[in-house]
Amino acid sequence: MTELLMTVPSQLSTGLLGAPAPTLRSKILEVMDYVDKHPGQELSTADLAAVAGISERTLQAGFQDVVGMSPRAYVRGVRLDRVHLELSSTDTGSITDIAAGWGFFHLARFAQQYRARCGVLPSDTARAARPMPEPVGTPPGRELT
Repeated sequence: MTELLMTVPSQLSTGLLGAPAPTLRSKILEVMDYVDKHPGQELSTADLAAVAGISERTLQAGFQDVVGMSPRAYVRGVRLDRVHLELSSTDTGSITDIAAGWGFFHLARFAQQYRARCGVLPSDTARAARPMPEPVGTPPGRELT
């Protein structure tokens, strides 16, 4: 009887055979979601592979196929986006402190990667987010335009 239930499709087939195995694409999307939710954690390629339950090489190849970049590049991009958000807020700390807080310790390389990702230097983003100070010595009602 079991053999019959296993070979002939029926409403019980999915319960007997189990759910289909997740695809590599779904595992990569799962890792991307994990990175998006935990960008501040130390995330090695081995850690990300463990999240997906696949080998590091499969993770790297899958990321290249699905996302078009390596897992490390994806993590770096997510962190650069978080730096950009912090620099864009008006109550930011120093660029160095924010960059270091997201794991960027080589400031020249950070500025280069930030510019490649955001199109501007980190200092430009921080400057644009801060309000312009009132010029000293300008009479009331005679602001510079």
